[in-house]
Amino acid sequence: MKKYAFTLAEVLITLGIIGVVAALTMPSLIAKHKEKETVVKVKKVYSVFSNAYLLAANEDGTPDNWGLTGLDQGAAAQVVLDKFAPYLKLQKNCGRYIRGCFPDVIYKYLNGSNFYNSNFNTSPTYAKAIMADGIIFRLAGDGACNTANTLCAVLMVDTNGFKPPNQFGKDFFIFHVRTNGIAPINTPDQDPNLADCKNSGVCTAWIIINENMDYLHCKDLSWSGKTKCK
Repeated sequence: MKKYAFTLAEVLITLGIIGVVAALTMPSLIAKHKEKETVVKVKKVYSVFSNAYLLAANEDGTPDNWGLTGLDQGAAAQVVLDKFAPYLKLQKNCGRYIRGCFPDVIYKYLNGSNFYNSNFNTSPTYAKAIMADGIIFRLAGDGACNTANTLCAVLMVDTNGFKPPNQFGKDFFIFHVRTNGIAPINTPDQDPNLADCKNSGVCTAWIIINENMDYLHCKDLSWSGKTKCK
């Protein structure tokens, strides 16, 4: 009986085709995997800080009872961090004046423009820390925190720490600390047409609600209609 086998040339051609297909598909698969990791981290931050808020409120009341009224951003931010810190697993607590909790960069919006010209690492306007899992965050306080459902602080988190891209909507996300809890920014009522999310990348609520980052890939998403590209 005659036996058939692949020639060396046929094997090499097959391997070459497989290599080309892999080269074309792997970057997309890796990017999608990183997005899924980011979604998990954003949801984790929301959960961890919501829990810290509840524990702090149980101990000292809601933020309108923390003495923030009349304080400047930096002083108010330090108070909020001090209230949260006992209930967070922190690798490093920089507060307002210690450096080393943020990279020396200017963060950017999704459209490429600068988020002000503020270096979080060196600015005493913000209270900063590194969580045990490497996520970094900064707080900016609000001295007008004195009534129900008032904004008391702005929480910004970088889900992959010091690594780039340091950009809204990709690794940098915003939450509000209010007198009634932690809230992701740009909910359907705040950004009904997703204009701010698609342009600036302020998409925290989209991730929490829809569990994807497809605003990076298609422009026809909506809160009540298409919530993912495919």
